[in-house]
Amino acid sequence: MFARFFSRLFGRPSIKYAVCFDGPLFHFWAEHAIFYEDENGNLTAETIHGHDFIASLRIDGPLDSASRVADFVPLKDAFLDVLDDWDKALVLPKGYELPPNSSHQSKKKRYVKAKNPTNEVVAGLILQEVVKRLVKKGVVSKNLLDQFSFTLRLVVKLEGYAEATMGK
Repeated sequence: MFARFFSRLFGRPSIKYAVCFDGPLFHFWAEHAIFYEDENGNLTAETIHGHDFIASLRIDGPLDSASRVADFVPLKDAFLDVLDDWDKALVLPKGYELPPNSSHQSKKKRYVKAKNPTNEVVAGLILQEVVKRLVKKGVVSKNLLDQFSFTLRLVVKLEGYAEATMGK
């Protein structure tokens, strides 16, 4: 009875599906600095500092033959692998070299093709890496990518978040 009522009221129901990974398991820490141009055009950087991030990944898409958006286990594994690549990284603009006596806690450097390695830029880069791994592992078919939407959110503990979305 409810289904007939719903159908008459709203037409055929359209259901969208998604999977989401969220929580303390998806944690990483990274350092960066934001660069500013002064009134004379000189580039200066704020002090290099680190953030604790909790990342979440949402994938919206059609159900596959097993009635799921994507296989949960390889999806989670790919996401964790990418976050591990960013953990304890110093994120800098491509071509920037640290001053000789600078000290930082990061063991690895990640260079980005952006003026500033902001949290928004990092979110977008992590999202691109996750999607590439999902396609490479066959979790999401390259031919069906246009049917999916991917959103990555980086929550900076106690401060706010940055988000990047790809797809429809």
